[in-house]
Amino acid sequence: MGLAFWATINVLIRNCTFFQVTKHLRYSCVAVPADYEKLFKKALFTFRHQRVYDPNKEDIVHLTNILDDIDDELDFLGPYPFQ
Repeated sequence: MGLAFWATINVLIRNCTFFQVTKHLRYSCVAVPADYEKLFKKALFTFRHQRVYDPNKEDIVHLTNILDDIDDELDFLGPYPFQ
């Protein structure tokens, strides 16, 4: 069962974050896979912390710094190249 366009917009307006939206959808009898939040967070980290070449440092760095308080396994970002 899907949501109509305007119903989706209303859900997004009322629920500010992705996690609030999925929680709302779960309680509204919309089928959301159990590991959907985990996979979404993984995809978000993949794009946010992808490895890029920094010409100033002449090295491979993360696009944005990874905070120390992230307790998730970040092995899916891949190993550091050239090690």
